[in-house]
Amino acid sequence: MGEPTYLTDIPSVQADHPQLPAVLGLHILDEDIVAGEVIEPRNLVHARSVAKTLKAIKVAGNYPQITEEIVESSKLRAKAVEAAHCMAKYGPVNLQAINFQFAQINERLDGINGHLCGIDNRLDNMDASIVRLTAETCNSRAITHNQARVGKKYRPLQKTIAGHGLALAQACAHDDNLDLAAPVPVPNIGATPPGFVARLQNYRHAEIYEMIIFYNDNFGIVPGDTSLDKRVDKFRKFLTM
Repeated sequence: MGEPTYLTDIPSVQADHPQLPAVLGLHILDEDIVAGEVIEPRNLVHARSVAKTLKAIKVAGNYPQITEEIVESSKLRAKAVEAAHCMAKYGPVNLQAINFQFAQINERLDGINGHLCGIDNRLDNMDASIVRLTAETCNSRAITHNQARVGKKYRPLQKTIAGHGLALAQACAHDDNLDLAAPVPVPNIGATPPGFVARLQNYRHAEIYEMIIFYNDNFGIVPGDTSLDKRVDKFRKFLTM
């Protein structure tokens, strides 16, 4: 009995996608398999290696010509070479059954990935809770300090509410001709305002709006609270209660 041969042509990746170069890195992309050629184990190794490399290049994004279509095409070619080798050694195979098994494996992998994403989300939530709890603990000490120094220099509290309070400030400043803007970037939980004024008697409406935007908290100030003294007093309560 003669050596087993390929029963059909298996075009190269470059033959199916002429826009690709014949050689990419260490891989030859224009190597066709012709029907009648003797089965060569290196052809399977090469096909798998090409598919793996093209996928890595696509993920890295450093070669725009490598598209998802090309990656999938290289995977199918590797499967075709594998099927030819299986047929040569073990006789005809049920490719439909093999593909079904591959689909089941992919579904299980998708399920595992989804589970891992869920774990990542829970860990992110735990991290956020720890950061917020740390900020609240630090704030307790700052509040104690501020309560003992009413009328003197106050310490800023750490931010505990995500986002910015531009909309809150705009609602309070509807009659003021001020150019209010959201901070860029939005401060993180645990941050303190860079423009904090330690002596509250030096505050103007503009400083109050800055604090509202930073903390994403209006401190109980409503649009009807137009008195600066009333606004400062509510901000003082925020720092001491």
